[in-house]
Amino acid sequence: MDFHWYPGHMTAAIREIEKNLKLFDAFIGIIDSRFPVSSENPELSALFNGKKKALVLTKSDIADEGKVISFINDSKKHGVPAVSVDARSLSDAKKIREMINSLSEEKKERDRKRGIKGRPFRAVVSGVPNVGKSTVINSLKGKASAKTGNIAGVTKGGQWLNCGGGIELFDTPGLLPKKINDKRSGLLLAFFGSMNDELFLPEELYKEGFLLIREECPGVIESYSMIDETKEPYSFLEEYARKKGLLKKGNESDTKRAAMLFINDMRSGKAGKLFLDEIHD
Repeated sequence: MDFHWYPGHMTAAIREIEKNLKLFDAFIGIIDSRFPVSSENPELSALFNGKKKALVLTKSDIADEGKVISFINDSKKHGVPAVSVDARSLSDAKKIREMINSLSEEKKERDRKRGIKGRPFRAVVSGVPNVGKSTVINSLKGKASAKTGNIAGVTKGGQWLNCGGGIELFDTPGLLPKKINDKRSGLLLAFFGSMNDELFLPEELYKEGFLLIREECPGVIESYSMIDETKEPYSFLEEYARKKGLLKKGNESDTKRAAMLFINDMRSGKAGKLFLDEIHD
């Protein structure tokens, strides 16, 4: 499978960021708690070398808590503050705001010493598509300022948002790397909806995701489906389709619909808590 999707609006957004790079004081990367390494865009991180950086791990309520905590601790050891959140939670929105305020203190103190008053702290907020970035933005604003959706590519252009307290955030569309050389990262991005679903055959995407989840999170699939997860993927899918009542004419299993149901239940967290990345130092 070829894991590549880079529509024109992503190129335009990167150019806009590069054009205004001097305006930004910090970069806040939004990543998915279930695959925090694969959902971080290394090209964006490199673009902001030398500037303040922080990470917000979304969807923490459907991720393996212990592994998420380990990732956050490692990130902090490398000088990058990070918080894990369920962005719909008001208390978690407060955690994000406190992290941004802490990130801005050095700049605000420098401005005070120079006699500069009222200059806002400006940060870019960005992540791959469908990672929960717009939900984070809206929780900080307290209203639906940024569009949200469960498909890749909802936000098309950048926009400035005043979050109060001298904080201004530049919300970008979801941005993928131009090149994804690691197959595992590409699979995770495709399986969890960061790419256009129309690029992939549902049964093929299901198979690759099934095998990875079975390997990294043994027992999750079986607990969710009540079907032996050691079955060959297509045998499992046929039984799963029948169990869900997804049949075609002639009483045949509708494996296409079953594959998408399986994928969507994994995406939503209905199937259980996951952590699917290999963590490297």
